Amino acid sequence: MSIAKTTSSAALDEPSLGRIEERLAPGDDDVAAWARDQALQELQMIVRRIWRRARSRTLDRGLTLSLPYFDDAAMEIRQLEMEVIPRGRIMFVPAFIVLAARREMQRVAAAAEMTEGTKRHLIVLLETLEREFGGPADETGRQPGE
Repeated sequence: MSIAKTTSSAALDEPSLGRIEERLAPGDDDVAAWARDQALQELQMIVRRIWRRARSRTLDRGLTLSLPYFDDAAMEIRQLEMEVIPRGRIMFVPAFIVLAARREMQRVAAAAEMTEGTKRHLIVLLETLEREFGGPADETGRQPGE
């Protein structure tokens, strides 16, 4: 009997952003923009790490992501937990991330506890994740990076 191991994005990415007050930031007017930019940068690190792990075939025992996002009501970086591949021996396919991102976009859009600004920010992050793993191309028909 084998024990399946789920890889969390905390194990995939560089040191986490943590709470906003632990970081130096510009003036109060710029905190939200700064924090959203930091969350996007951390997402890009997570994406690179996932692709690296996918190439080495070390994601075949489950994948759960913790996506950083800025909650403008709480004024802090929080994590959105997102199960991409359940525990078990399921081969990693990039389409799983696309499907998980779409599912989370629907949940975020319907979330009553989030402000509209937080929802927009999270949906932008999820759309970015979707595109990085083969979601819809831009208006020109090209995938990002082509």
